[in-house]
Amino acid sequence: MLRPMTLALVCCLSATVVTQDAPVLVSPEVKPDRTAAFRLWAPRASEVQVTGTWMGREPPMPLTKDVDGVWTAFDTVITSELIPAVKARYRVATEARMWAVAGISLGGEFGTYTALRHPELFRTVVSMSGSFVARASDVAPSFDVRFPLPDPKVIARDYRLIWIGSGTEDIWFNGTKAFSERLTAAGIPHVYRDYPGTHVMPVFRQELNDVLPRLFR
Repeated sequence: MLRPMTLALVCCLSATVVTQDAPVLVSPEVKPDRTAAFRLWAPRASEVQVTGTWMGREPPMPLTKDVDGVWTAFDTVITSELIPAVKARYRVATEARMWAVAGISLGGEFGTYTALRHPELFRTVVSMSGSFVARASDVAPSFDVRFPLPDPKVIARDYRLIWIGSGTEDIWFNGTKAFSERLTAAGIPHVYRDYPGTHVMPVFRQELNDVLPRLFR
């Protein structure tokens, strides 16, 4: 029997999940009280909606589910709302090779998640200290589930740049390194950088300093 479940998420959000089983959160921002960010893994859910004080009087935002059972609003907002709005309002290049996704921390993980699923929109991916979880657990399925590489040869051929970096003392360092090793094993060219430090702005600045010149080559 399907039953609605409400999960409290950060940023004054709540998500209503209609499912037969308790959903498993996959955002790395999971707390002991099960609060999390914009993403969850509920493969048997039939519907997920997000509401929050930041949305004002707007109706609940439905999340979309990928074939791996992960529900997210990030992908939908970027691909279906933000990019069409930018292209409609500004005179920008429309070719995918001219578009990049770059993010820090959770933005680095979500950006990678979105960009690798949409080669028709992006050909450059940058994750600066992205919050990659190293291995499967009760809150995160494996890299194969979260970041599927259906055709590594196509990714290797078509993407201009895949850049991943982390501080060596960052809580996500092992996950970042493991993701880089996964790309290497798949034969996908990419740039991997690590810097002394934790999850802090001085490390982010060094990452950005390395990334920016590469974006405009």
